[in-house]
Amino acid sequence: FFKQKTAYEIMPSLVGSEMCIRDSGAGAFRRQLDEKLDLAQWITEQLREIQGIEIFADPQLSLVTFRLVDPGLSDDELNGLNRRFLQAVNDRRRIFISHGVVGGKYVLRICVLSFRTHMPTMEIALEDIRSVVDELTEN
Repeated sequence: FFKQKTAYEIMPSLVGSEMCIRDSGAGAFRRQLDEKLDLAQWITEQLREIQGIEIFADPQLSLVTFRLVDPGLSDDELNGLNRRFLQAVNDRRRIFISHGVVGGKYVLRICVLSFRTHMPTMEIALEDIRSVVDELTEN
């Protein structure tokens, strides 16, 4: 006899959106999506206020790209600095940010997708990012 597969067994990335729509309806899904878009915009505005942070591109949906810059460093040195930045934030194990390389530049990415992500999580992200920027720019 056959067992029906769950969304997670089919594709783990479907779990959040599929469960949200199934369990709460399209209206709840739209509210969740609106919240994630607002959170992405909020973190972008907060990051703009941190000295040394460059917003690489305005948010696309809930994806925010940014990097730490220092005018005295070469592109390779900036890429290394941002690798260390990513590692230091993720080593705290409170949030997870990812990276990408665009035009040879190593950029950091915050993607607000999970239905469990709300303002307190974004505040933690901002706290960790500010703290790591302070640590890296002191040296």
